[in-house]
This record gives sequence, structure tokens and C-alpha cells, in this order.
Amino acid sequence: MKVPNKPLSQEALKKLDTYNFPGNVRELGNLLERALILGQHPELQPEDFPLPSVALSSNSSHKELSIDELTSQFPEQLDLRELFANLKKSLIARAIDLSGGVQAEAARRLGLSRSDFGYKVGKFSKSDKNR
Repeated sequence: MKVPNKPLSQEALKKLDTYNFPGNVRELGNLLERALILGQHPELQPEDFPLPSVALSSNSSHKELSIDELTSQFPEQLDLRELFANLKKSLIARAIDLSGGVQAEAARRLGLSRSDFGYKVGKFSKSDKNR
């Protein structure tokens, strides 16, 4: 890649250590590659690793948020359509990241057909251009 190696800060190492990595070693490799390319500091920092805010610890096999825990985070008033659109967009982006940009793999992770996934990606791309 012709990108210089950078050491991991202790905080970044702790963040990576607490994540379960459902995409396994490929996901870790993609995260490190992205951090090396985009990182702005001499050491890789926690913010260089975009992981979900509800990370699974490495010693827990599965964690689910209850509906009550999730909805307690919502404001008193919200636009449900906008919320669902943003949730879909975030899940699609996350699936693409976890799949190393391979849309067929991202579609599989979301339980969608390749064509349905492509339609949804195109739909969000068009809505972003209209803003």
C-alpha cells in the first residue's frame, strides 16, 4: 500500500480488544488498513476505528439490546420515516464495511437478495445526491 506503519495507542488497542469481530480476521484487516490510510495522528487512535457503539465484548458470545433499552435513547418527538431511513442506511453501510466492499457479501449479511440490496444502495445514493 506504500503507507507507513503506525503504532496503536493503548486506547485504540483497548477499543479493538472489546469488539467481537463478527467478520473475523478480514474485518480486522480492513479496519487496520482504513485506519492507516485515514489516520491523522502518528499513533492510531480509537476514533480511527469506526466500530458500533454497542460493541460486543470478546468474552460474550451474543448480546441483544431490548426494545426498551433501544427506545429509551429516542427523543420525545421524532420523525419515524426519517429514523427508519437512517437506520436502513446505517445498516447497509455497516454491512458494506464488514464485507470489505463486496456487495454480494453485504447482501447476505442482511438477508437480502443481491438485486434487492443493489436497489436499496441505489435508492440511498440518489437521496444523498438530492440533498
